[in-house]
Amino acid sequence: MRMVFAFAALCAVLAFPAAAAAQLDTATVIGAIADSQGGVLPGVTVTARNVLTGFAFSGVTDAEGRYRIALLPPGRYELAAELQGFTRVLRQGVTLTIGSEAVINFELAPAGLAEAITVTADSPVVQTTTATVQNTVTRDQIDLLPLIGRDIESLLRLSPAAQNNNGIAFAGARGRSNQWLIDGVDNSADITGNSRLSPTIDSIQEYQVLINNYKAEFGRATGGIINAVTRSGTNDFNGSAFFLFRDERFMSRSPYAVRIEPDGRPRPKDPFQRIHYGGTFGGPLVRDRVHMFAAYDREDRDTFTSTTGSFPAASASFSDATRQFLVQNGVDLALFGAGGTNLRLVRPEFVDSHKLTARIDSQLTSSQLVTMRHLFFHEVEPSGSATPPTVFDLSGSSSLDRDNYFTASHKWVMSSNRLNEASVQVGQTRFDSRAYLGMPRVTIGGGGVSLGGDPDANQARTDYVYQFVDTMTWMPSNHRFGEHVVKAGADIKVFRSDGYFDSNFLGSFSFLNMTRFLEGTPSTFTQRRGNTQLERPNEIYGFFIQDDWRPLASLTLNLGLRYDYEAAKTEALREIEGTAGPGVSKDRNNFGPRVWFVWAPGGGTTQAFYGGVGLYYDQVILNVQGNVRFTPPKTVSVRIDNPNLLSPLSGVTSVPAPSVQLLDPNLNTPYSVNGSVGYRRELFTNLGIDISYIHRREWDQILRNDDNAGIPGTARIDGTGRVRPDPAIDSLLIYRNQGLNQYRGLVVDVRKRLSHNVQGAINYTLSKALDNGVNFLSSYQVPSRPDLNDGPGTDDRRHRIASHAEVNLPWDVQLGVIAEYQSEAPLSIVAGLRDLNGDGVTGDWVNSALCLNIACAGFDYSRNSVRELSTEEANRLRDLFGLTLIDDFENNPKYVNVDATLQKRFRFGRHGFRVTAEAF
Repeated sequence: MRMVFAFAALCAVLAFPAAAAAQLDTATVIGAIADSQGGVLPGVTVTARNVLTGFAFSGVTDAEGRYRIALLPPGRYELAAELQGFTRVLRQGVTLTIGSEAVINFELAPAGLAEAITVTADSPVVQTTTATVQNTVTRDQIDLLPLIGRDIESLLRLSPAAQNNNGIAFAGARGRSNQWLIDGVDNSADITGNSRLSPTIDSIQEYQVLINNYKAEFGRATGGIINAVTRSGTNDFNGSAFFLFRDERFMSRSPYAVRIEPDGRPRPKDPFQRIHYGGTFGGPLVRDRVHMFAAYDREDRDTFTSTTGSFPAASASFSDATRQFLVQNGVDLALFGAGGTNLRLVRPEFVDSHKLTARIDSQLTSSQLVTMRHLFFHEVEPSGSATPPTVFDLSGSSSLDRDNYFTASHKWVMSSNRLNEASVQVGQTRFDSRAYLGMPRVTIGGGGVSLGGDPDANQARTDYVYQFVDTMTWMPSNHRFGEHVVKAGADIKVFRSDGYFDSNFLGSFSFLNMTRFLEGTPSTFTQRRGNTQLERPNEIYGFFIQDDWRPLASLTLNLGLRYDYEAAKTEALREIEGTAGPGVSKDRNNFGPRVWFVWAPGGGTTQAFYGGVGLYYDQVILNVQGNVRFTPPKTVSVRIDNPNLLSPLSGVTSVPAPSVQLLDPNLNTPYSVNGSVGYRRELFTNLGIDISYIHRREWDQILRNDDNAGIPGTARIDGTGRVRPDPAIDSLLIYRNQGLNQYRGLVVDVRKRLSHNVQGAINYTLSKALDNGVNFLSSYQVPSRPDLNDGPGTDDRRHRIASHAEVNLPWDVQLGVIAEYQSEAPLSIVAGLRDLNGDGVTGDWVNSALCLNIACAGFDYSRNSVRELSTEEANRLRDLFGLTLIDDFENNPKYVNVDATLQKRFRFGRHGFRVTAEAF
């Protein structure tokens, strides 16, 4: 089906001259110039000058009086139109945002009526040359809106059609299907699919979220495009500094929090302290030519992790074996204190992070702009010791995360109708994690506290990224069939990663209960052995061609085609089968055509009808290939029953049936068809509305399934005793293109530009999202009945309202407010730790078609199949499983949230400071 769609759209694209303009980190101004009688004026020089930096860019009107100035860094501009014999017109107060294409028309009067005319007016409040559904957040909003953790990603939820699906997501896509960009280059983590790093918030000029119908210039995403641009210096030296303090005294407890301990003592607030400080500095190195900017951010955060469990007293009758085991692993028996049952323990956690952004911009000539930028991130997260120390401290871990990324870009106006943009990125990510103690994990049944670090804590990885992006824009001078802006480009990224993941290499002891722990008689010892070292190379290629064609002044068509390819192979199979598996490298037909239109009646700038459709390809995150490293013989799991606690390997060693993870050798790149239609209009000079219908359908997302799951009816209700079809292996997890999702949504987005001291936006989304569990770590809950996985998305909230407002109050006080409402999410009615169909997998949905180990006639629940549950139905379920009936069932809650910021500025000439109070 995708090849038919691609071929049809490719024919449409090739019927026209070529391909065209979007901009990753810049803006464009277009328009027409006429005389006072309405006649077109060729040869008019239009100059756009950035008010803060002094950078100036020029264009000349063509034979039909049209002009275009591209590659403009976002910011405030003034535009001047000049032609001998006519009065010069200067338009001030024009704000250009990232990715925008503003239509600014001029009318020139004959010379002699006035030497110059100055007009103060911003760009139109609605865009009439793009069909993309999008959202932009500016620097002023970033400064004022409440931000949890000073993390700009927390504002993404304010975008239309935003959801939470394995991270921030848009229009039903998964969170790992976004493409993250900073200054026009890639910021997506190849291993996980999330953002690679988040720069200091004070270094962000603004960001743009493209939700649907974006151009062919953007690829490797079936979800949204998060496109940020960093700040540059100006012609004035400016600096800032901030200090933030917060601790548990400023934090209210959840209404559901436990306030009284089991012994009647009041429970104190959990420890928390956050000290956050930093600053910025920027200015001219050469006025109007070269500017620098730098921002630094440090966070010192003390937080916690808690657990509830039982442990013996230090005076308990520890056997010699248990006592010696603890001493050998550095465990002081005094940590056990008085012991107890069902006790809550709190372990401190510390975060120390540093962020640095440095940038230099230079306008080499009137036609060339060079930018160099460096991003640095360093974070250490060690676990600490409580005061007084507890046994829970032994389960901590520490991690190190360090990123260094350098980018250089060159923007060149080669001639009056040719532009070129080139960027190079080189960077490294280093991640290292260690368990707090190098001791085996100890798990005690019956609610005992676990000792020892997380078995998955010991891992490390170093990534290298090399990227080259180049795009050429051509504006043909032959306008016989209308104006064309043709753009073609290439994006090549080379990724190299080398690391290990020594999951459970220290081993894990299991004790049936506390008595067995005191006696030093574990029931089992498990340990993974082998070599988890793995290189994960990838070469990613993207090529596009597109044409912004304006056959009429009122009509814009975008015709584009993109090709994406990933060369990553399953390197883990090289040591298992002698050669690397194909991964997705065999999938070479990833052509993505995209077509959309915008019609602005009468060629005006106050309203537009738009629509379009396109084929989009996702990225395949390398964690999928990486999980194959846990397949024998590369790694082998060892199990020893009734081991010696001090020398477990002296027991009778048995190699259990191995778990195998494999990739389908014919794996494809996930893809989606995204489309939308809409209408946007200027209601008043500074108020606009955008109404759109979004439809999105995705195929071939990667899911895994256990092809060797237990035969239904063979396991007991607790999941034990199952019989697998192939007893020689345990689970057989195969990653395949099985994930599907579909989204339909109606979006109403109202935006107000700053006027009368108020600006803001509010959007409402009515939507329906369906999928079958889109997550590469998800398996079908019931392997024999995959159809029961089909249902609403986990965050399929039918009604969403997201709004924000920024208000200038008297006495230099500003107020920023975020308000949100979401209807209830769907519910899955599951049987807890019960295996209803006897296949060895617990947590089944309560469905009569599955109930082999229990009678449950009249129940037909499946994944996310209900939103509300009556008390009567809740008691029917509780009675089915022998639970105590309840008087009132607390139903599925809706989500309501209000965050606010209040700022007071104190000015001292050109200097000043502000005090900020935030409430979340």
